[in-house]
Amino acid sequence: PPPGPISVTCYTSPNPVNLGNGTTLFASATGGSGGYLYSLNGGGYQSSSSQVYLPSDAGNYTYIVTVKDSNNATASNSCPLTVNGVAPSVTGYTWDTQPVHGVNFSGYVYGNAFTPSSTVWFYGPGCTNGCQHPGAGVSVQSLTTIRLTNVNLGAGSYQVQVRTAYGSATSTSFTVN
Repeated sequence: PPPGPISVTCYTSPNPVNLGNGTTLFASATGGSGGYLYSLNGGGYQSSSSQVYLPSDAGNYTYIVTVKDSNNATASNSCPLTVNGVAPSVTGYTWDTQPVHGVNFSGYVYGNAFTPSSTVWFYGPGCTNGCQHPGAGVSVQSLTTIRLTNVNLGAGSYQVQVRTAYGSATSTSFTVN
């Protein structure tokens, strides 16, 4: 008799997951002619039926799994994932050069749970309620890294704060000479 129809099931674990943590997508196929290859969330076909994902923002996601058997018969299914927003953390910073008053400087802020829409604020002399510098470039490079360029602050001690829709976090102090 011919093989039964191919089908695929999938799930993510853990689910839900907090922003900044990963989840694993698992797939399992039955039926068809065997020799299964899996396409996980649009990736190329592979023999592995699982893959780790690190979502870049909070929200509801749908992962698509497609399986192909040795006769090239395919089946697809979708698996939901909920990513909860959490307040970011700031673990440190590095500057390309020592910050000097009146001279633009650049660097990186490190932490976790940075979202694509994160904003950066500075607290220090003249900025007791927080200041953003319109000329400064803010590039969220990943969940853990923000690149700052063309920052220009007055002399004194400052802290950098990262704000997201889920909260904020502030660094230890740094000095602008």
